[in-house]
Amino acid sequence: MKNVFCFLLVIMLGLAVGCRPAAPASKSTSKPKQTTSTPAKPAKPTAPKPTAPPASAPRQEADSFAKSASDVANYGMGGTQLKAMKKSKDKIKNIQDAQNAQHKKYLDE
Repeated sequence: MKNVFCFLLVIMLGLAVGCRPAAPASKSTSKPKQTTSTPAKPAKPTAPKPTAPPASAPRQEADSFAKSASDVANYGMGGTQLKAMKKSKDKIKNIQDAQNAQHKKYLDE
């Protein structure tokens, strides 16, 4: 039952993250016109700039979705709590080791 709930939660999260509004096509900036009386030079033809996003953008979004889904699944199955507990145990062990080394140093003097 717990696995089914986690699976449904991941699916719902995926739908919520996947339904983002579309990005604007392009932003055009217009330069102010020249107000002097000099004749305008003929415009040189320029190649249009590509408006497609870089190839890494969709992959980054997919990676963030996968990480979010993984985080939700880990939290639902207790993985996040276990990581927090292990991290706190490691901190306590490091503090104890430092104190034990200090006590040993005092005893050896």
